[in-house]
Amino acid sequence: FGESRGGHLHSGIDLSTGGVTGVPVRALAAGSVVRLRAGAFGYGRALYFDVGGGTLIVYGHLQRFAPALEGFLRGAQEAAGEYEADLSIEPGRFVHAAGDTLAWSGDTGSGPAHLHLEVRRGGLPVNPLIAGLRAPDGAPPSLPALVWRALDSSGWVDGGSSATRAAPGDGGAPCAPPVRVHGLVGLECLAVDANGATDARLTPLRIGLYLDGELIFERRFHAFPFGLAGEVRRIYGPEAAGEGPFRQRLYRWPPGARPDVGDTGAGTGWIDAGALSPGRHEVRIEASDAAGRTAELRGEIEPALPDPPRPPLRPGAARAAPLRASAWVEEMLVLFELEAPEPLPEAPQAELLLAEGGALPLEPRGAGPNGGWLFAATVGDFDGLCSRLRVALPQAGDAETLALPALLGVSGRDPRASGVPPARVGSLTLSATPATFPGAAAVLVRLSTAPADTASELQAISPLVTLEPEWAPLAAPLGVFLGPDSAAVAVGWEGPWALYRRRAGGGWGLAGRECVPAGWGAEVSALGSYALMLDCRAPRIVRPSPADGAWSAARPETLRVVLEEEGAGVDVLGSDIVLDGVLLLAAYDVDRGELWAEVPARLAPGEHRWEVRAVDRAGQTARREMRFTWTPR
Repeated sequence: FGESRGGHLHSGIDLSTGGVTGVPVRALAAGSVVRLRAGAFGYGRALYFDVGGGTLIVYGHLQRFAPALEGFLRGAQEAAGEYEADLSIEPGRFVHAAGDTLAWSGDTGSGPAHLHLEVRRGGLPVNPLIAGLRAPDGAPPSLPALVWRALDSSGWVDGGSSATRAAPGDGGAPCAPPVRVHGLVGLECLAVDANGATDARLTPLRIGLYLDGELIFERRFHAFPFGLAGEVRRIYGPEAAGEGPFRQRLYRWPPGARPDVGDTGAGTGWIDAGALSPGRHEVRIEASDAAGRTAELRGEIEPALPDPPRPPLRPGAARAAPLRASAWVEEMLVLFELEAPEPLPEAPQAELLLAEGGALPLEPRGAGPNGGWLFAATVGDFDGLCSRLRVALPQAGDAETLALPALLGVSGRDPRASGVPPARVGSLTLSATPATFPGAAAVLVRLSTAPADTASELQAISPLVTLEPEWAPLAAPLGVFLGPDSAAVAVGWEGPWALYRRRAGGGWGLAGRECVPAGWGAEVSALGSYALMLDCRAPRIVRPSPADGAWSAARPETLRVVLEEEGAGVDVLGSDIVLDGVLLLAAYDVDRGELWAEVPARLAPGEHRWEVRAVDRAGQTARREMRFTWTPR
């Protein structure tokens, strides 16, 4: 519960069925079924059970329902001619006592065979482990490491932007050595709660951060509104994907933002090293689970003065090659590294030139990762767009203006404002709402040549648009549109084009398609790399079962095919299976890529024809006709 799951918070707990399906799923209390769902994605087949008092139990990924419920669902599916269904049921129609079998477990929807269990009270998901459910838990949470991070342009930890400390073997000893900190800093911690018997793991129920014994931040995963489920990136650290979905920020982020899910208001978690007395200070992380077991991890910090100034530049030093600058965003800092052909022992003066006029001074931060000078600006100091960096070398008397990736700055705005003016970078238009960024934010915009790593059936028809940092959260959609000068004009609005996003593990996923006066694109929910692409090929219909031309002595129970689709994805509602001219209720297994349908029990012996129609979300259609024969012995 509260775990990071593909861009949202998990609103229930998952119970293992040992990798099998067909395990009876029983009512936790007396009540009535008020909703049934059957779909390809998400919870797959799901049942919503009202037990009174404003409490709703949700069971997901089911194989089949109790007979009366299954018949009710089948009647609605046949009337609509579609497997996909979402049915509301008046309370009291299907009443069950505690312990009655409501359904049998399955592997429908996303993920392997298991049971998703969710408790909702007053419409809010509540952690089932504090709502009365008991699960075996023989081990306390684990806190294997912590990470210190600089949170503003004046901050640093151990001379850099971050520092990691592993937990010592002795649980009573602090992480060593102490971390030297300057400016505003925050702490992130990998926190996992295993049950001690299997590889099952949970997010700890509570985690608190203490500085010199005083609680300065606390988060509890007791409940959360569905409207905040998408704020997962405010809670989990930017590198959570590489460490599992359990690395939490123990500070409110971004600065000035409202409390996030589970933030109890005990403090913001931000530590101002300038307000600390000289010497070492203890930090302690305490995590507890629903079984009451606790774990802690301790460390020490020591406030430090900035590094001493570097020696001045020698008179007469010359440049043999042009300066170069690169830029990125780390946490809430805009960082620029200036590289020179010769070492520059004294920091140049640098500033960002704003598109609307004026400039934003940059503060030197010392040596950069490529051997140059590092500069920083706090996000929110500007509001608009800039794409140039002006650098004045010390004792040289001249200045150079360098081209940079465009930098879009968005500061906290009045939430009552009607809108945010769009930002344009070449043919690209970015359109935000007042709620898009939960606090002050900066987005680096890079336009480059069309991507070459597309799937075989995708063809890029626009430049690659990279919006950084990819992990920065969006609290509302951001419009990404490429103007009429892009190649999309050649295919027209009705063509099989769409905006695609590059996946972290490789490949591309459909982001959406929308045509507005600013151009072609879509509203997106995350930063990253995007491009307009054509889906050039329809899905492939392969591996039919029974095979084309097959004979058997028994009636096949199901008809199945695999749909190979690397582009826009399968359109579940548009894909069908027809047997002897009769439309069957075709379901899609998203994990296996299978389209399947049950064969009617009344099917007579003999030869039968079946046809599969597969449609992708770009409108491409494929058909395949096949035959099978069954003759009882």
